[in-house]
Amino acid sequence: MAVLGSAILAKVSSVILNGNWHWPRPRNTLIQCIQNAIPSTLLPQIDIEDVIVWTISPTGQYSTQNTREAVRSKGEKVQWAPLVWFPTNVPKWAFILWLACQKRLQIEKVGDDSGSSLYVVCLL
Repeated sequence: MAVLGSAILAKVSSVILNGNWHWPRPRNTLIQCIQNAIPSTLLPQIDIEDVIVWTISPTGQYSTQNTREAVRSKGEKVQWAPLVWFPTNVPKWAFILWLACQKRLQIEKVGDDSGSSLYVVCLL
């Protein structure tokens, strides 16, 4: 059973009775919000087969690219991006270089007893 109260493979038609929505009692508040968000003017149509539509895609079909574009945050372009992200990069080293460009690379200065810095050690 899913949180909706219907079988996991249930169809939309399973929550239609006499041409109207007939929702089972929701088991959590998220499902309640979804049920409340359906406009009362949107009546179910039992004579049409259920279809899945990926609304963030122009074609209605799922694609990783469209999903990525929908969920990623788009920031300002930076000049160093082509130096880090290119087709033949090694992901591990690209990530480390990206951290360095973000000034988020964990480093530790190692020095002598006098307090002068001798060299920098990467903690990765």
